[in-house]
This record gives sequence, structure tokens and C-alpha cells, in this order.
Amino acid sequence: RLYSSFFGKLPFDRIAMTQQPAGFFGQAWPTLVFMPYIAFFDPTSRVQLFGIRGATNGFWTEVAPHEVAHQWWGHSVGWTSYHDQWMSEGFAEFSASLFLLYTEKDLKKYMDFWDTQRKRILEVSPQTMGKKPYTVGPVTQGYRLNSAKTGAIAQSMIYPKGAYILQMLRMMMYDHRGGTQDKRFQEMMQDLIASHMNKDISTNDFKKIVEKHILPSMNIDKNGSMDWFFDEYVYGTEMPSYKLTYTLTPGDGGKTIFNAKLEQSGVSKDFVMLVPIYLDFGKGPVYLGSATVAGNSTSDIKNIALPSAPKNVSLAAFADILAAKIETEKQ
Repeated sequence: RLYSSFFGKLPFDRIAMTQQPAGFFGQAWPTLVFMPYIAFFDPTSRVQLFGIRGATNGFWTEVAPHEVAHQWWGHSVGWTSYHDQWMSEGFAEFSASLFLLYTEKDLKKYMDFWDTQRKRILEVSPQTMGKKPYTVGPVTQGYRLNSAKTGAIAQSMIYPKGAYILQMLRMMMYDHRGGTQDKRFQEMMQDLIASHMNKDISTNDFKKIVEKHILPSMNIDKNGSMDWFFDEYVYGTEMPSYKLTYTLTPGDGGKTIFNAKLEQSGVSKDFVMLVPIYLDFGKGPVYLGSATVAGNSTSDIKNIALPSAPKNVSLAAFADILAAKIETEKQ
């Protein structure tokens, strides 16, 4: 039901799930999901077999929602070539995050999921032969990213970065104030499935759907194009860092005046991003607004009157942006 609300109803009413002899991966077929048999073990048994790290790996809680999501991403719509396979695996991986958020109803698990995805993209590992995955090439290179010098690095790109690309679009479209929340994103994703049902899609097909549903805030180039975003995160390899320095000073009528400087670094002069700012008044992060910053530069946020002093200020509080580093500092 969750995935149907986001991506549209499937043309069949039943999905069967069973175990397979392979222990460390799942596989999805139309109406049928093969689960690794080890996923059916209880945590104690997995600890005895693989140790604490192997037993508590997020894979065991994410493999089922990932494979079920392939009923949409891989079966309802396929991919045109290896350049486009990142959508199938990345969107299925993204879907697992929705499962954690909306069915587990555990924000910590959700945020831990995205922190793990970020580390997979940014950090070296034996699997990547000491290379930072995002530096090797764009997600559109698919499994051609793998080589004798990079190992199985594609696994650390098309899955997590593909997921993060969709997550960033979702958060750009999220309605923080109007009460509709994910509705605009859901409409876009349902349109993508409905207009390409039983067809193979390309990265450009997806881009056209995003542009069809573009919001004014996303229309940075004022031409209805999402080139800026796709060039940076889909076809590019850059990775920005952000730092917000801010002050809180008393204002009239018991209000608090918020001033800040938002710095973007580690990118080329044409790299532009919408960076969301959140305030926490004691009940969790609340969206203040987004600042647009281009290149290695600083954007000033001036004289915003707040009802009271926030307990915390943060950037991209809900994994809104894939970045190398995000910092905030009160002055």
C-alpha cells in the first residue's frame, strides 16, 4: 500500500515472497520475490554466524522492501541501457527508506539509513580498492565503473547515489507548510510509471518527467530545465561541503533575530544548490526556508524575525542534500 501510494497501483493484486538458497542477496521477479534465506534467521543466530557487525547490518531490514520495490523499478518500468540502470537499483534503494520512515515510524532508523548511504558514496573500502566511489565516475556509467583498479565500486554508486538523487528531488518538492507533504513528489513518480508502463526508460525520460513537475523554487535557470541538478548529481562527480554560521540576537516584542552566512565549498563555479535551513524549537526540526548558493561562495541570510530563540539550527536536517560535509556554528 505504501509503494502504491507513492508510485501507483500495480497491474496485479498479489506478490509472493519465498526464500532462496543464496544467503546474501535478494532477487525480484514479477509477482515473486526471492529472499536470502539468512534474512529469515533471528538476530541471535546471525550474530553466531557472522558476528555482531554482520548480524546488525542494515541489509537485513532493507532487503525485503528493496526487492519488493523492484515490482515498480525494474518490472513496471525497465532501463534502456547500462547508463540507466542506476534508476532501477537506486529507486528501489530509495523505496527502502520510505519503508523505514512510514511503516517502521522510526526517524532514527531512517536517518541512519541515509547516513549509511552517504558513507558508501564518500568513503573508501576494500570493496572499492581504496577509491572514493563518487570520484570514479557518474552513476550513468553503471557497472562500467568496475575495473581492476576500482573493484566492485559500482555497487557503492548506482545503489546509494541513485537513491540519494531521488531523495534530493523528493525533499525539493516536499510541502513543509501546506500540509500536502509528499503529494507533489508522489504525483511525479506516479506519472513516471503510468506514462512508461511496461517500457524501458532512459535517464532523459526521467529528467523530462521531473521538468514536467518542476516547482518554481527548482527552476533555478528560469527556463524550466533541470539541467543544473542532473549535470551536478547524475552526470557529474562533484561533492559540495556546507557550513552555516549564525547569530541569534534579541528583537522587539520578545522575538529573536536570525542572521547567518551559508558557505558552499569544494565545487566548480557553476555548481548551484538549494540548501534548506531548519530550526528546532524543542519539538524537532522545522523548515525555515532554502538558500540558493552558487560556486565556492557565501550567501547572506539577514534579519529574519523568529518567535523565540531556537534550541538548534541545522542544514538539510532530513538528508535533503548529498554533501561531503555539513556544519553549523553559532557565533
